[in-house]
Amino acid sequence: MEILPFLVTQCLNALSQAALLFFLGCGLTLIFGIMRIVNFAHGAFFMLGAYVGYSTVHWTGNFWLALIVAPILVGGFGAAFELGILRQLYGRDGHAFLMVTFGLTLIMGEAIRLIWGVEALQVKPPEGLSDIVFILDEPFPVYRLFLVGAGIVVALTIWQFLERTRLGLLIRATSQNAEMVHALGTDVRLVRSAVFGIGCGLAGIGGVMAAPLVTASLGMAPNAVIYVISIKYFRFLSAQYKKIKPTFIFHYTIKPNIYGSMAARLLGIKSIAIVSGAGYAFLRKNVLNFITRKLYKIAANSCKEMWFVNYEDQHLFIEARIVKPGRTKVLPGEGINTDTFKRDVPYPACNENFVFLLSGRLLWDKGVGVYADAAKIIKKKYFNAKFELLGFLDAENPSAINKDYIEKWQQEGVINYLGNTDNVKKFLSGINCFVLPSYYREGVPRALLEAASMEIPLIATDSVGCREVVETGYNGFLCAVKDSVDLAEKMERMINMDRSSLMQMGCNGRKKVMNQFHEDLVLYFYKDLLKTEFN
Repeated sequence: MEILPFLVTQCLNALSQAALLFFLGCGLTLIFGIMRIVNFAHGAFFMLGAYVGYSTVHWTGNFWLALIVAPILVGGFGAAFELGILRQLYGRDGHAFLMVTFGLTLIMGEAIRLIWGVEALQVKPPEGLSDIVFILDEPFPVYRLFLVGAGIVVALTIWQFLERTRLGLLIRATSQNAEMVHALGTDVRLVRSAVFGIGCGLAGIGGVMAAPLVTASLGMAPNAVIYVISIKYFRFLSAQYKKIKPTFIFHYTIKPNIYGSMAARLLGIKSIAIVSGAGYAFLRKNVLNFITRKLYKIAANSCKEMWFVNYEDQHLFIEARIVKPGRTKVLPGEGINTDTFKRDVPYPACNENFVFLLSGRLLWDKGVGVYADAAKIIKKKYFNAKFELLGFLDAENPSAINKDYIEKWQQEGVINYLGNTDNVKKFLSGINCFVLPSYYREGVPRALLEAASMEIPLIATDSVGCREVVETGYNGFLCAVKDSVDLAEKMERMINMDRSSLMQMGCNGRKKVMNQFHEDLVLYFYKDLLKTEFN
């Protein structure tokens, strides 16, 4: 076998396959870049494009017409779905988008099964593209060369569209500052609908292009999006590790834990995966949960150990047989610098102007809505009680609290929004109680540790992570999850406590942080491991 012809043809094969992934991936990236939505149904739109292409070719005999019809129909369907369904979800928990688009995948799969059946359908390429050419005396399909060329043409077209058209300008501007675009008179909702439609249309083109190679089949959609996202992130981390050449890696959060551990293993680099909170994927048993567990199991076999920040997550992973007990450790949280977070001014007076504060990312799953509802209840009886809200308001993130809600709560006199800050300590100094009614599966919330270290009584939900920090009656109260009435009852108990009792709660909280969550306790684990590894 001649090496050069073989290498050339294999490179061209890889490029043709990359072109198909480009059609799928660029639409997915465009949607995520503007809307911050991982469109789990993107693979289904890719599959739908293949079936629409098959029908167009079957009825008209014109493959080129299929390349026009499929993206228009698929893109139009995508835009209609965004307009009728996704638009109703903006401002809600970001995981709602994942579940809805996953549900759409199932619906589209069943619809295609009913319309086209279960058999794989072959799409014939047009005359001239079904031939074979010889490259360095090696036979090679013309159609694969066409895919490479088409990928280049579409990439250049998208680039020119984004750079030289008004809609392209609006799309780029929206990705940078959606609030400013809206303030200048453009309906950002229409831009989002257009982006979603264009992204789905690109997936539709990819489906038509793929059909002559892999046939139109129900197996096209499953794992398509996961494959694209996983490969891109895995390659990014691999490239970074090759460039930096680390000796040892500590990974944090789910994606680095999974793909970073795999990349490090392939490059011969030892690593630790630190699970700082199991997160939404472990809240209920569904397909997302199944996939996440399988990926985490691969990661567990790729890293040296898995570390957790609470015993409940450790137990969950061991019970699910993701990791063996002997390869786990539980850290005392992520550590807090108690010298930085210490009270420099006296605890504020406890009068009718009792001050509550919630700080953190302004997401629904952090309990901001529950906090506002509880504030309304309290203000009916304690009109002068103050409810402050501190944190970043991300207008482009569909899982974030919509700015309209914040403005409405302020106009009603329920919430005082303080904006965002990189110095939370100055806001903590003047409050009587810190509140975190989160219903996300937390690790150990840093916001609670910072407040406790500042000798501030706490109220948090009786859920994983929060109960690690708050002991009812000792340094605060635990309330029921998603229960504004119970939260309001705990707030009223705080208001009716005398100043000395509240100060004692605060002292107890700092003592707990010093004994269990001080950063020196956490650093010990890291230092001990590195000493063992490097003597």
